[in-house]
Amino acid sequence: MEEPTKKRKILDVRQSVPFCSQTALAAICKNIAEHGLPDKHSRRDIWQETEELLHNSSMQKYGSLFLTAEAETVKGGQQKLLFVNFLSLLAGVFHAAGPFGMWLLDFHERHPSSYESPWDAVIYADEIHPGNQLSSSSRKSWCVYISFLQYKSLLSREDFWYCLCIKRSAEVGELKAGMSQVMRLILESLFGTRVPETGVLLSSPAGQLRLHFRLHMLLQDGAAHKAVFSNRQDTGCKPCPLCSNIFQLKDSENNNNVWTQFLKRSDCIVASDNELMASWERLREASSGPSAVFEQRQKAAGMTWSAHALLSSKTLQELNICRPSTLYCHDYMHCLVSHGVLNEMAFLVLEDLTENGLLSKDWAMLRQWLEFWNLPHAHASFKLDVLFTSKAVASYRKAGSIKLGASEMLTLCKPLQFFLQSNFLSNGLQEATCRAFIAWADVLDYAHSIQGLQNPSPPRFLHLVEQALQATALAGFSEMMRPKHHWPLHLPDCLQRWQQLPSCWPLERKHKIPRKYGTLQFGLEAYNKAVMTGVTQEHVGKLLKDEELFMSSSHLVSKTALGKPLESLLKANNWFLPGMEASATCRLESGMLCKSGDILFYRNASTSSTAGFPWACGSLKHCISVAGMELAVVLNFLFERERPGTHATVWRSLPDRLQLVRLEDLLQPATYSFGNDGCVTCLLPAPLSAAR
Repeated sequence: MEEPTKKRKILDVRQSVPFCSQTALAAICKNIAEHGLPDKHSRRDIWQETEELLHNSSMQKYGSLFLTAEAETVKGGQQKLLFVNFLSLLAGVFHAAGPFGMWLLDFHERHPSSYESPWDAVIYADEIHPGNQLSSSSRKSWCVYISFLQYKSLLSREDFWYCLCIKRSAEVGELKAGMSQVMRLILESLFGTRVPETGVLLSSPAGQLRLHFRLHMLLQDGAAHKAVFSNRQDTGCKPCPLCSNIFQLKDSENNNNVWTQFLKRSDCIVASDNELMASWERLREASSGPSAVFEQRQKAAGMTWSAHALLSSKTLQELNICRPSTLYCHDYMHCLVSHGVLNEMAFLVLEDLTENGLLSKDWAMLRQWLEFWNLPHAHASFKLDVLFTSKAVASYRKAGSIKLGASEMLTLCKPLQFFLQSNFLSNGLQEATCRAFIAWADVLDYAHSIQGLQNPSPPRFLHLVEQALQATALAGFSEMMRPKHHWPLHLPDCLQRWQQLPSCWPLERKHKIPRKYGTLQFGLEAYNKAVMTGVTQEHVGKLLKDEELFMSSSHLVSKTALGKPLESLLKANNWFLPGMEASATCRLESGMLCKSGDILFYRNASTSSTAGFPWACGSLKHCISVAGMELAVVLNFLFERERPGTHATVWRSLPDRLQLVRLEDLLQPATYSFGNDGCVTCLLPAPLSAAR
C-alpha cells in the first residue's frame, strides 16, 4: 500500500527556485492557482512572447519600436543611443483596441487636436539609481518620459507617462554635451519628420483618429535643466538661467547673498527665448577664439556651449523647438520638499525654537505631539513620530536640514505647520520664525492643490511665494537662501502659461519600474536595451489589459459578497437590496485610495449642519455597490468649530449618525487626531485647503 502524498509546502518551492521575494512568490502561486499554469513557461518562451508583443507589425507603423542614433563622444568616437519610437508605440497600443485605445478614442473626441490646435507634449528627464546606492554607481541611469498636458489630473497617475529612453549615466558622461545631446537626438527623431505636427494616424477596429501634438514643456528639477539646457546655474555668474539681471560675482567686495535682493517677481527681468538664443549664438562665434576668453564668456553668460548640445540643433531651431525660456518649467516637488526649501526651513525653525529654550535639544515635544496624529490607511506604513527619534534629530543637525524624501516631507508638512500654529504662534512665541515655515507650507499647499482647483490663480500663487520670501527675510534666514528659494518666483509664470503645474510624485513612482529591472540586470553591455525592453513590455501590457487604469470616476476596488455583519447593518437601516456587493477600498476621483476606517471630507447637500463650512466630515465604514450604483456607508461627524488661522477643523463623533453617501461625493481622506474630550481634529487636505 502506497503512502499518502505529503502536501507540498511553499517553503520547499522557495528553497528550490532562484530567489524572489516572499510577496512575489505568493503572488505567482496565487495566480497559477486561479488561472492555471501557462502552456509555455520556459525562459525562451518569455523572450519569444516579449518579441511578439513589442515587434509585431502593428508596433512598427512608424518604424521600429526601438530606434538607434549615433551620438558623438568626447574622445571623438561614436556611441549608440537606443530610445523608444513614441509614434510607433502609440500606434501599436491603439491598434490593439484594448482599454487604452477605447479610452483615447473617447478622450480625443472630448478634447480634439488639430493642426491649428495641437496637443501639448511635456517631457521629463531625471536620474535614477537602481541597485545598492552605497556600493556602486555603474547602474545609475538617466530616464526620459513623455506625456500630454491635455491629460491634466491624469498626469498624477504614473501609467499616463510613457518611457522614451533609459541610458546609463556613465555612458551619458562620455558624450559631448552629455544629456543635452541625448535630448537633442530624441527630439530630432520625434519631431524632425513633422509627423506630430501634421498628425499621427492612429487606427484600430474600434475607430481611428489623427493626433496632432507639439513640444510645449520641459519639466525637470534644477540638475536636469542644467544638464539638458547646458546652463551653469550657481556655478557661473548667472545663477538663475531665466533672469537676465541676476549676477553673482565671487569677489572679496561682494559677499552678500544675491537672493536676498530679489524677493519679488517685479525685481526680476526674465529673458526671452530670442535673448537666450542670441547669447548662445554669441558663444558659438566666440568658441573659435582664445580658450581663456571663451571660458570667461561662458561663465558670464551662465552657459556651456557645445556644437552637439540641444540649443545648437539647426533642425530643432527650424521647428521652433529651441525655446529655452518658454519651455522651461521648474519641478515644484524637488524645489520645495526633495532636499528643498521646506526641508531647510523646518530645520531652521526647530533649531531656533531649541536655541530659545522652547524645545529640548532632542525635539521630544514634537515627537510626542506627532504620536497623536493618524494618517489615512494609504499611508499606514508611515509613522510621523519615528521621523524624530534622537538618532534622526542628530543626523538632521549634522546635515543642517530635515533629511526626508519628498513624500515624507509632504506628509509631515501639515501636522508640523499646525504644531507651530497651535503651540507657539497662538501664544505669541517666536512669531517671525514660525511664520516663515508656515508661509512656505502655504506655498506647497497651493502648488499641490493646483491640479484639483477649477480656476487656479497665478496672482494668488505669486502672492504666497512673495509672502514666504519676505517672511524668510524677516525671520533672519536671508543668508541661508539658496537658488531653490528663488525658483518658486517663476512657478506662477509657469501656471499662467500652462494653467497647470504637473506634479512629479507620479514620476518618482514611475522610476520604480526601471529601478526594478535595472537592479536585476547585471550585464552592463546590454543594460540599456534589457531595462528598456522590460519597462516597455510591462507598460504596454498594462495599457492593453488594465481597464481600471482608465476609470477616471470614483469606483470600488476588488468587490466581494456582503459579509454577515454588514448585511445585518444594512438591513437594520433598511438599506439592504439583493445582489449587493462590498469592498473595503475605493479609489476617489482624485486618484487617492480610501479604505474603511479612514476619516474623510465629502460633499454635503446642506451646510446648515456645518455652520457654513462647505464640506461634511466622517469615518468611512463600508463601500457598497448595487445595480450600477456605488455608495459609501459613513459615520457622519457633528461639526464643532474651525481653528482660526489654521487648516484644522474640530468635529464630534456620535454613534448613531450613519448615512449613505454617493461615492463620487467623497473628496479626500484627512490626517486626524482624537482629543481627550471625544472630539476629532482634522487637518484639511489639499486641494480643499487651497479652495477654502
